[in-house]
Amino acid sequence: MLVFGSAVMPARAEPATAAQTTTTGGWLTDLDGNLVTDRDGYYVVYIMPNMVTANTVSLNLNPFAALFLKSFKNVSDSDATYKLRIVNNSGKILRYVDYAFTTENLLPRTAKVFRPLSGSLTDVPALDRTFGSAFTAMLPTITEPDTYTDRCLDVKCFDGKNINMMIAPLRCVNDALLDFYGAAETYEITLPQLMNRDQNLRAAGYTGYADYLRQYYGVSSLYDLTAETAYNVLGTTRNAQTGITCWRDNTAAGKPIPAAEVNLLTEEFKIWGLMETGSSAAYPYGPKYFMLETDPEVIEFAYDFLYSQGLRFTFDSVRQPFDLTDSETGRGGDFAIKAYMNKTPGANAHVNAVFGGEVLDQGQYIALDHVTGGYYAPNAWNQYRMVDYGFSLLFSACDIPVTTTQPGETTTQKPTEPHGELPDTGDNMPIFLVSLAAVGLAVLLAVQVILYYNRKKK
Repeated sequence: MLVFGSAVMPARAEPATAAQTTTTGGWLTDLDGNLVTDRDGYYVVYIMPNMVTANTVSLNLNPFAALFLKSFKNVSDSDATYKLRIVNNSGKILRYVDYAFTTENLLPRTAKVFRPLSGSLTDVPALDRTFGSAFTAMLPTITEPDTYTDRCLDVKCFDGKNINMMIAPLRCVNDALLDFYGAAETYEITLPQLMNRDQNLRAAGYTGYADYLRQYYGVSSLYDLTAETAYNVLGTTRNAQTGITCWRDNTAAGKPIPAAEVNLLTEEFKIWGLMETGSSAAYPYGPKYFMLETDPEVIEFAYDFLYSQGLRFTFDSVRQPFDLTDSETGRGGDFAIKAYMNKTPGANAHVNAVFGGEVLDQGQYIALDHVTGGYYAPNAWNQYRMVDYGFSLLFSACDIPVTTTQPGETTTQKPTEPHGELPDTGDNMPIFLVSLAAVGLAVLLAVQVILYYNRKKK
């Protein structure tokens, strides 16, 4: 719900947690700088005078967007709703102009490209997992709540940026890979088949995995795949998966890796792999086994699918709801993050239905009760993965009009009174007191006159 009202800078109103609060970069936070809610459950941002530049305000809402990103960490199917209050304390009249979305917020896109010369395996007892070099490089982000790696892969995606390692997809078992190996079920695929995939494809005459997928599906580009097919390629539906359960075969003895065969793990797996730590020295590693995707064209395609179908958003899920279901048919549409980035007509309509034409006087605020983000990704993002996006609003700013009341006197326009609150009569108090005193004097004088005439009559 979009609510307009008036507000002033709070006298450090306590949030729902009753913790001490302050403001950090305009946001209501605790003393450590973490966003907190006010008593009504809203995350609050104050537009301050120092945010006005050249009569415009670019309101960075990335700290608010981060709430969604943190709730989506290490999951692949989720949605969340938060309340947001935007308060104009700029001393200007603000008019909504535009919006902008970006793929970059918590996870930096940098030139710090991960290029391992060799691989190594690291046991992580707290997770009962053994990580290859790539996952080890991401370990602080995986295990610590507010640490975000700036390491990226040398793959530029639709946003023109290197993909952060935490967003990179996993290798998947799908219809195409099953047919290549002549397997009927995904559980028949072994780890050697997955980690030697690219070498085996090249031996069969393909230039790589993306080339094989194009030829298998008869398309000139992976972007020509239907949403249903793309969903399967990326590890979901029709028994597709990312986790491999077999080392040699599907028997009980064929699933874990014997100590004598650990040397058969390829250098590529020691870089890009992830597996469970075994329970005995005889079998030091076991299923499930995973690997990050390494084909640049497939990574770029997967990233595009994630932002055009899997990541969805609305500023008002009551009036502008998106589909909350995970589906191979793909339901991002004009609610997808990529649609907002491209400002499709539908995405523009969603945002303008909430903010279009709105004006905030000094002290007024916008209250958004149903800001909702959704994350519905295929299995390619189901192991220690994150997503990333942010957004901002643009306002024009103008001075509060000044009107002349009498020659030599001016007064500035006062903001609209708060909704549901008594008007502030503080400015009128001196006039009220003078009027009251005058009335009192008049009554006293009248009494004295009456008494005087009564005495004369006697």
